[in-house]
Amino acid sequence: MTENLRVIVAFARVSRKKEFDIRSWITAKWTNSDFYHVKILIDNIWIQSTLGGVTVQEFKQEDLQNPEFDYVEIPDIYLTDNQYSQLKKFIKNVEGQDYDWMQILLTHFISLHIDHLSKWTCSELVTKLLQLCYFEKVLFLRPERVSPKDLADILGIS
Repeated sequence: MTENLRVIVAFARVSRKKEFDIRSWITAKWTNSDFYHVKILIDNIWIQSTLGGVTVQEFKQEDLQNPEFDYVEIPDIYLTDNQYSQLKKFIKNVEGQDYDWMQILLTHFISLHIDHLSKWTCSELVTKLLQLCYFEKVLFLRPERVSPKDLADILGIS
């Protein structure tokens, strides 16, 4: 059994952006929320899917000081060595994969959810990572159907 993993989910609010960004505003409006992006910290790395694709970045303490984000720590995440190895392998495999624009368009214009295995929306990736951390509240969700607002609701952010 590994030690308790540090897992933090960060939600970006359009109302806290310093400069207006039409893409962020549209994303928030499509999901009927103030949230336009979500990312996750696991151990000491941030994982997110943005316009540039899936990135993995080293954690810096000042990352938690960005006023644009709300941060939610997920307590009591314990994985076996094998589960932790699978999580790390998944992160390594998705790094550099593309953002899933088609999923965004299909979801919001014709309510069609397709799981592209090598493309990710931000909330889809975070949900999948939370599933690999065996976080009970998301285990039975279909990640491709989850929005930043859905995750915020699950984690009690309003």
